[in-house]
Amino acid sequence: MEQELAVSAHDAPEDLVTALLAADVRFHKRIIMATQNLRLGSILATLDDQMYRIRVLLPRSAGWIAEAEHEHRAVVARINDRDGDGAAQAMERHLRASCDRAIRLVLPIQR
Repeated sequence: MEQELAVSAHDAPEDLVTALLAADVRFHKRIIMATQNLRLGSILATLDDQMYRIRVLLPRSAGWIAEAEHEHRAVVARINDRDGDGAAQAMERHLRASCDRAIRLVLPIQR
């Protein structure tokens, strides 16, 4: 997972967006594979197309790269510490934050 985390930058130029998207997908798939939960893998595989569309838009929004990198590192730190509950909580925080970012991107609140 460290390889996926290494492909990141706080202000990534456009030529890195494709690499960042691919690293993000690999990061999540490696964690899913590590669970050895076939049902989870199957459910998430059906969401890949929809998630791809969101992932394509998110890196172009301000702060996405730094936020996702920070969240990914928190997950990996808990996994490396063999802290299953902490890893689950860190992943839940990451998924909720990603969902919130996607909603703000798709349905921005006008002020």
